[in-house]
Amino acid sequence: MDLKHDRSESEEHKLHDLLDGVRTVMFTSVAADGGLHSRPMAMLDHDAEHETELWFIADLQSDKAHEIGNDARVNLSFTHGDSRWVSITGTARTVRDPDKLRAFWNTFAEAWFPKGLDNPSIGLVRVDLQQVDYWETSAPKPIQLLKHTVAAATGRRPDLGDSGTLNVASPRSAP
Repeated sequence: MDLKHDRSESEEHKLHDLLDGVRTVMFTSVAADGGLHSRPMAMLDHDAEHETELWFIADLQSDKAHEIGNDARVNLSFTHGDSRWVSITGTARTVRDPDKLRAFWNTFAEAWFPKGLDNPSIGLVRVDLQQVDYWETSAPKPIQLLKHTVAAATGRRPDLGDSGTLNVASPRSAP
């Protein structure tokens, strides 16, 4: 599915469903030596109108901010229990926008940044989405295990659900 322009309602709904309820993702950036560096980060609320961009509060003096400055490519990954796995690629950049930061500020952020909004190194990371890969199943865990067992015994792949790719590159994130 190409969501670059004129996304259909079903495509918008799919992207919204994949992101719905997600609070923490593994945020992977490219380190200076070319290695991948992952850490959990709290994703800020998103809305259907701007779902091709995701936001995070961050210390702009941190390793992740320096890594983003050197190589904007990132990956966000998360799971919903045993039923949905999602991997998102995109480009990131740091943003200093006191009004937007104030709008996103919450008690969770305050726990990580006790100096609050007065801390000059606190800012935002914006990720412009490019591609979303997902796999999901509605089968309960015991059924998934049974299907794996049957597949192993028969030499066939188990039918465990749907997978797909959404190409969601926004005009701002396109190379």
